[in-house]
This record gives sequence, C-alpha cells and structure tokens, in this order.
Amino acid sequence: DTPFIVAVSTGQIGYRKRTRLDHSPCCPGVHSFMVSFESLSIDFGIVISNVVNVVQNSKKNLSKQLFAEQKIYLLCKTSNASLLAVDNCQSYFYNKKVTATIEMEPPKVSVIGTVLNVSAVILICRTPSFHNAFGYICASHLLADVGVLVMFLFWAAPAAILGVSKTITLSYFGERMGQITMLFWYASIYGQLQIALNRLVAISSPLLYNSTFSTKRTVQILVAFWLLSAAHVAIYFFDDCDFVFDTKAYIWTYAGSQCGNIISFYLDFLHGTTLCCIVVLVNTISFFAIIKEAKGCVQAGCFALMILSFHFFSKFATTKWATFAVTTFVWELCHAMDGLVLTRFTLLPI
Repeated sequence: DTPFIVAVSTGQIGYRKRTRLDHSPCCPGVHSFMVSFESLSIDFGIVISNVVNVVQNSKKNLSKQLFAEQKIYLLCKTSNASLLAVDNCQSYFYNKKVTATIEMEPPKVSVIGTVLNVSAVILICRTPSFHNAFGYICASHLLADVGVLVMFLFWAAPAAILGVSKTITLSYFGERMGQITMLFWYASIYGQLQIALNRLVAISSPLLYNSTFSTKRTVQILVAFWLLSAAHVAIYFFDDCDFVFDTKAYIWTYAGSQCGNIISFYLDFLHGTTLCCIVVLVNTISFFAIIKEAKGCVQAGCFALMILSFHFFSKFATTKWATFAVTTFVWELCHAMDGLVLTRFTLLPI
C-alpha cells in the first residue's frame, strides 16, 4: 500500500502552519519536505495529505517570521484507509518523531485593536478641543483597552502559539499576567461609567459641568477609579484565587476553587453586568436628551454582550474552538471595537 502522510501536532492548534520536516523518513534520498495544513481537533491537529511537496535542501528566508520548535509525530494511513498505530509506523517510516519549525500567523485582533486605541489616544493628545475632562477620561479608558490588548498580544497569544506549559502559565508570573489583565479590564469598564456620567452631566446640567469636572477633580476621579480597579485585583494575590490563560483551551480561566468561583460570579459576572446596565441606563437618559449620545449605548452594550458571552454563552459551546470564539476572541474583539466606536462617534465629527 502507498502511505499518505498524517501529521499530528502536539503544539498549539488553529493557526495556519507551514511545516518543514527535516530528515524526512518517507522517501529515500530526500532530506526534507514541506506540508501546509490546518489543525482541526481538540487535543491535537490531524491532516491527511495526498500530495507532499518534496524539496531538496530547502533554504527559504524566514528570518522575519515567528517560529516555535515543536514535536511532530508521524502516523501512517494506507490506501485502504486503515489507520496504523504509532508503534506500527516503522514499516513505512524510519523514525516516528522528528522536529518541525512552525510558522504561525500573528494575533490580528490584538494588533488591530491596539493600533486603533493607541491612534485614538494620539488623536486626543493632538487635538486641543479634547484637552479637557472628557478627553482625559477617554484617554484613560482607551489606555485601559490598550492594556488588555497588549496582554493578549504579548502574553496570551505567544503562550498559545509557543505551547507554553502549565508550569509557566500557573506560575507566579502567569498569575500576575492574569492579575494585570484584570486590572486593565476593571479600569476599562469603569472608564465606560465615567464617560457616561460625564456625558450626562454635560447634556443635562451644562452649567454645573465645569465645576463638577474641573481638571483637578477629573484627575482625582481618574486616580480613584484606577485605585478601585487595583483594589479589585488585590484578591488575586491570595492562594487559589488565580486568573490565568489556559494554553490548551485558549481561554482565560479562574481557579477551580471556592475563591475562584466567588470572583468569577460576584466580582466579574455580577459586578460587570451591573456596571454595564448602569452605563446603558445613564446613556439611555442621555439618548432622550440628545439622539447623538446613543453611541454610548453601543459601547456599553458591547461590553454587556461580552460578559454574557464569557459567562453564559460559553456553557453551550461544545468544541474547543466554539469556547474560544465566545470567550477569548469575543473579549479581544470587544476591546478592539471599543476604540473604533469611540473614535468614530466621539472623537471624529459626524
């Protein structure tokens, strides 16, 4: 029987990969071959390739790409579709294990979201008309969004791509990464509340606006809410109160302890949902004062849907990728879109 190549990756799944396997055992005299594939399954990715591009001594310039050294296990599939066990592969291949260099795509949502939010902050800094309380509050909120996205970009994404083990993600460093992420999350959602209240006062009581949101008082408000956000995440210093990124499931998870369950429900779901409802209520009042302010409802609505998706819709996900989509991806997308909504409807003229 003529064997097909079946590549099983023990590394991270879901990225388009171009894999170069050195010391190819499939064909006498061939030193390497290339195979592109998409990983599909939950624990490892499987691809059956009828055509393998055989390359003699491939020397492609990939210096600018992101690489991860991972192990690839070779299985064999005969022409009559019978799948042989790993131990029986010797009849087809000289070796059962080779090393592969894997090229991964970068996390686009985090990159785009970070660029959008940073651009909005720069726009505020360079526009004199936003050098006021509203501009400062928006800048603080956008920086919190940037913080969340940066944590995804430089911690969660590399950890997933490189297949970082639990000994690292569950280490003190991994726990602090989750703690910092939640700090920015709380600061971001409090930023929604500050923007809503600032907008409401400006619309309903314009004569009181300057005294209520003077530069000094605005700075005090911002500092107070950032300190409050820090107070929320102080609990993560305690044992069994962790919030870490799971590189196997691609989601942020709380510790499966009583403390983790309490934080997940009361401090995250209930607290976040309540704040979003308050923001929607405040912006609804503003909406009836002036139709244009409906944009605030869009922002708060996105955050509310994200929280519901993370804590409620995820329970109905039946696959790893469905869980990833309604948790980690939705969280990233929410913060990425937040900068776009704020820039389009608030910082730029209609």
